[in-house]
Amino acid sequence: VERTSGGSPHVLTGPIEVQGARPGDVLEVRIVAASLRVPYGINRGRPGAGLLPELLEQVEVRLLRLDDAGTHLRMGELGRVPLAPFPGIVTLTPPHGAPGADLPDGRRSARGVGPWGGNLDLTRLTAGSALFLPVHVDGAGLYLGDPHSAQGDGEANGTGVEHSCSFRIAVHLHPSVPLSAPVATTATHWIATGIDRDLTEALRLATAAAVDLLVGLGGGRLSAVDAYALCGAGVDLRIAEAVNGEQLVYAMIPRSMLG
Repeated sequence: VERTSGGSPHVLTGPIEVQGARPGDVLEVRIVAASLRVPYGINRGRPGAGLLPELLEQVEVRLLRLDDAGTHLRMGELGRVPLAPFPGIVTLTPPHGAPGADLPDGRRSARGVGPWGGNLDLTRLTAGSALFLPVHVDGAGLYLGDPHSAQGDGEANGTGVEHSCSFRIAVHLHPSVPLSAPVATTATHWIATGIDRDLTEALRLATAAAVDLLVGLGGGRLSAVDAYALCGAGVDLRIAEAVNGEQLVYAMIPRSMLG
């Protein structure tokens, strides 16, 4: 596929139309299964990129191979990374005028991050998880790809383990649900997100989203002040993405927190 200047370099599948989806709805994207298509992936660093842009003097590529047990990726004789495949990009088609979304030839870019999703690099989106995204265009326009077999939160050197993977998904449409930022679920946690170019603001937004989510899940039995206290007592704030311009912070809310 010929790439457009300014567009995303990622490999994606889409757009997938979800019949009946309308702006104001929420699409639930459940990751049913994830599998590796090849037994190896790569990590790539380059000068001027990542959180230590001055460290590298040339492009550095590292090959990571799946071990015999199928549980870890090996890098050289010593490096071992736990296998945890997930799609780096899960996104609905953004609205026209969204920052970085509109390309000169009329196509759309998945490079950005916003309420519609995008290059979230949310490592928790492994098999069994689900992501909830607000719909902005008719049919939703779901894209999924940028597969990783593993990645550290923050993606410190600019990439995780870039790996050819296959995903099986199920989508569920929730009509007329107000949602202003991506929300995810796992078997053990609810996940609220905050997105901003400033890390401090992303932390604040993720905390505010966690408070709103706890209040909603409490069904009116929990005040915002109580939810804020619960955030301080037992909600972890983690950095999903720190090297792609937009900072993505996610709040891990234990399901057991509300009994």
